[in-house]
Amino acid sequence: MLRWLAFLSVISLVSLIAAEPCSAEIKTITATGEYRMGDNDTRIIAKQLALQDAKRLALERVGTYLESVTEVKSFGVARDELNAYTAGIVEVTELSTKDVLEGITHIIRVEVTAKIDTSVVARQIDALRKNERAKAELMKVREDRDQLRQEVETKTRELASLKSRDEAATIAKQRQQLIVRVLVKEANSAYLFHWFEVIERTIKQTGSTGGNSIYTPDVVSALSRAKQLVTVALALDPSSHIAQHLMASVLVSEGEYLVATEHRDAAINNFKQASRLEPTSELIHGQVASQLMKLGELEGALTEIQLAISLQPKRTINYIILGDIFVKMGETDKGIAAFKKVIQLAPSSVLGHGKLSDALRKNGLNEEAERELNVYFRLMEENQGKCKEVLTQGKDCDFDTGQEREALS
Repeated sequence: MLRWLAFLSVISLVSLIAAEPCSAEIKTITATGEYRMGDNDTRIIAKQLALQDAKRLALERVGTYLESVTEVKSFGVARDELNAYTAGIVEVTELSTKDVLEGITHIIRVEVTAKIDTSVVARQIDALRKNERAKAELMKVREDRDQLRQEVETKTRELASLKSRDEAATIAKQRQQLIVRVLVKEANSAYLFHWFEVIERTIKQTGSTGGNSIYTPDVVSALSRAKQLVTVALALDPSSHIAQHLMASVLVSEGEYLVATEHRDAAINNFKQASRLEPTSELIHGQVASQLMKLGELEGALTEIQLAISLQPKRTINYIILGDIFVKMGETDKGIAAFKKVIQLAPSSVLGHGKLSDALRKNGLNEEAERELNVYFRLMEENQGKCKEVLTQGKDCDFDTGQEREALS
């Protein structure tokens, strides 16, 4: 793996410590990162460099340990792939930061720890490796993060050799922006793990009661880690669009968790924050509209979905949400018009025909409703067949239309 050059050196103090006898499967790994500051460094950035490298070291050691675990070994997962999974799964916690002087050199040392429940982590790795979409997304994030770390390393080396204050300020700003992007990638790993776990658990509990059983401690922890990392990124660069976008997504997901745990007011506050943070993102406005509708905040939901449609007038899910809102508001004619728009944009939309059938029946148009219902059942069967073909190619499929699903990122 990469090492910071110039003024950065890292001491890895690694230990594998068995937990209490009653929790023999839990292992603790510690690592310490060290950064030697130069004339053009600030303590804030030096701390981030030491912390990021300490986390990198800890996750490397996690990977090495997991490769020795029989259950994980049986998966035959390559080291790069394993590292991509653990970056999302494993929580690395900062233990301490120390400032040390060696002569005139200011050294920042950061110690971190990671606790691993091998049985839980093995299950999570197994689930991710079987999900081609999850695997592709997490591998891409890992590759991007490693490339960014190389670029940070280059800027660190360049900064160490500069004497001009103006030149140093320019390079330091560029390095800080790269560090922000690294933080966002780290946050994205945790967020994607959270997202895929929620989807998997939602599918498994379909037909059962209770929404918050989806949110196990590891799922909630991943979302919390993502929020903490992107908060640090925004503190370093409040204008970073990628950090703002990820924070908006995290706020929506956190809001969904708050809804599931019956914290209504806090959830609404999250959704409003997300909308303000990303005023030009139709995806965020669409997600917020859907959640506000579930909470009965129909006027707010209508405003959000109309914003989403104005930004992206061809996304069918937005018209489905619009139709649902109108139906809930008692304006069924407008709902019917919205569902017909869905079918105009995507004639093979199962949801579009199903929703239209329901809305027509509400208006007493039973013959038209029956025709749409027949189309709904025919398309459901056809789209399942199409998706079976897509899935055999290792791709994700939208069962609503029978088409390959777009990537998350």
